Amino acid sequence: MDLVCRVRGALELVFVEVKTRSSEVYGAPADAVDWEKQRRIVRAASEWYALLEQQKERDAGHTHKASRRVSVRFDVIEVLHSDGHWEIRHWADAFTGEETRHPGSAPLIPGASRGDVLPKRARGGGAPFRPRRGRG
Repeated sequence: MDLVCRVRGALELVFVEVKTRSSEVYGAPADAVDWEKQRRIVRAASEWYALLEQQKERDAGHTHKASRRVSVRFDVIEVLHSDGHWEIRHWADAFTGEETRHPGSAPLIPGASRGDVLPKRARGGGAPFRPRRGRG
């Protein structure tokens, strides 16, 4: 995971993976974000989110503010650099935490199950990232 961002004016965290390549000879940069990489990103985001929740609980004890749920999304940014030309593609909501779970397991991050859930990828993760069309 390369970036953790907050959406301005919203209670939304965005965990971003950035992939850079000099060509697409071996596929798009985002193809490197396979099931296994998504699983590692979601696991790291889960740990980050848990720390955030602990901090919110400590702060709530001092300020007496009502706790508000933070939503989560996972984005992928592709950066292509070739012959002095840069191209950047942003895939918002590229995958969900639900896509990386094994059937029957509990959600890793509350609020991370957003949008349609793509079919589960084979365990071991050979399937490349396939961005959802109509977003980004």
